[in-house]
Formats: sequence, C-alpha cells, structure tokens
Amino acid sequence: MLANCSPPVNPPNEIDDPKDKKPADWDDRAKIPDPAAKKPDDWDETAPEFIVDEAAVMPEGWLENEPALIPDASSKKPDDWDDVTDGEWEAPKIENPACKDAPGCGKWSKPQIKNPKYKGKWSPPLISNPAYKGEWHPKKIPNPDFYEDKEPYKMTPIRALGLELWSLSDQIAFDNFYIGTSKKGADEFAAQTWAVKHSAELAADTSASVLDAIKEVVSEKPWVVALVTLAVMLPLEEEEEDAEGSASEENEEEKPASKEAGDAEKEDEDASEDDHEAEEEEVSPAHR
Repeated sequence: MLANCSPPVNPPNEIDDPKDKKPADWDDRAKIPDPAAKKPDDWDETAPEFIVDEAAVMPEGWLENEPALIPDASSKKPDDWDDVTDGEWEAPKIENPACKDAPGCGKWSKPQIKNPKYKGKWSPPLISNPAYKGEWHPKKIPNPDFYEDKEPYKMTPIRALGLELWSLSDQIAFDNFYIGTSKKGADEFAAQTWAVKHSAELAADTSASVLDAIKEVVSEKPWVVALVTLAVMLPLEEEEEDAEGSASEENEEEKPASKEAGDAEKEDEDASEDDHEAEEEEVSPAHR
C-alpha cells in the first residue's frame, strides 16, 4: 500500500516551491541552429519536387483517338424525363471495349518523376547548445502538509455510516450493515439477522388491519394511488355523461309538447276572431 498506490497513501515530504520561477537567462534548449552555417550557392529552393519525364515515350498500341469512356448505346431516355426540369438527357458512360486490350486510350501525356535537383527549403543544421543548462525544475521545499502513516491498513473503528438516497417512501430504516466483498457472506448474514427479525415482527404485529396493509402498499408503490384514482373517475365520468344525455332527451320531449300547446292557443284565437267577424256581419244589415 505504501509503494503501489496512486496517489500514494503518504504525501511526499518535499514539494516544488510554487513561488520559484525559472531565471530569464536559463537556456533549456539542448540543440540550436548552427549560427555559422550558410546556405550553399547551388541550393535552389524554387526547384519543384516533381518534373516531367522527358525520356518517356508513348507505349505502342496506345489508342489516342479512342476515348476511355463512351455513351452506353443500349440505354434509353426514361419516359418521365423532362428536359425542362431535368435538363438535357445524356446516356450513361461505360468503358470503351476498344480499350480493353490496349495499353491505354485518350490523350497521352508524359508522366512525372522525382526531381533529382529538388532540395526544398534550406535550414541550418542543429548543433549542441553550448549554453545549455539542462531542464529546469523549481526547487524543493518541505511539504507543510506532510504526514506519515506507516501502517495504513490499521484503521480506526467505524462508529457510523452515512447514506445518501432519494426515495418517495417515508419511514425507511437501515440496520445491520455488512461490510465485505462476498455476496454469499452478505446473504448468510441477512438470513441470520434481518430475516429472523422480520419474521418475528410480522408474527408479533397482531393489530395490523386492512387499512395498514393499504398504507404499506401506497407507501412502497405511490403509483398505485394514481391508478386507482383513474379507475374510479372513469365510471363517474360515464355516469355524468349518461345523466346529461337523459336531461337532454327530456328537454327534447318538452319542446314538442310546448309547441303543441302553443298551436292550440293560436287555433283558439283564430276561432274567436272568426266568430267576432261573423257577429259583425249579422249586425250590419239591421242597421241599414
């Protein structure tokens, strides 16, 4: 633990001085360009890297008058092709069968080769730096936070454990913590402690009622409340819709009855007016 842990169990007894700075005249360059070197007179920085091979000759059988690709004579213009929107139609290109056995087709040009005079941009060679002082490091100072634990495996007794969790259920309790790396050991410890205690608590709790069981389920599974609420509201909504439909039908029945009563009243009024007119006609000749 003292040698292989990273970061180490014990901090270093010396650390870099955070206030120390590299001197302005400190030269940490191991190599530097040779100040006495000069570019040779025959060094041409403008020479290209590749040049045309003037000694090259067109291979025998090269078909300069034959294109490498030709239109496919078997292809046809699609029926839905519109020259206005799609542009002028052109047959797809295929390899020229005449070039199959030839070394090449189309215009021939001389290939390029590496330029023997190419040297690129000149730079002076590197030499050892006579002023080199080595890689600079800040000086060491005693670590003000240094401590040394020669037996880190010996830990003080654990008196408490802290838990950080998020849960919607209340009254959650933890006890009988098991610290180890064996799942089998944890299961055996739980069987010897928690399982026995849990069974005894259930057997001793004779006052548990249906309401307590419901509370326990709701506490452990809050989503059950939403599900039950939804199941109850759906039938209530259907009953309300049925009640509204019945009231609407009664109103529709009352409307024709009201209409019939109104028509009857109107007929009575018309009959009364006819009788009155008849009486006036009978009285009129007598007055004459």
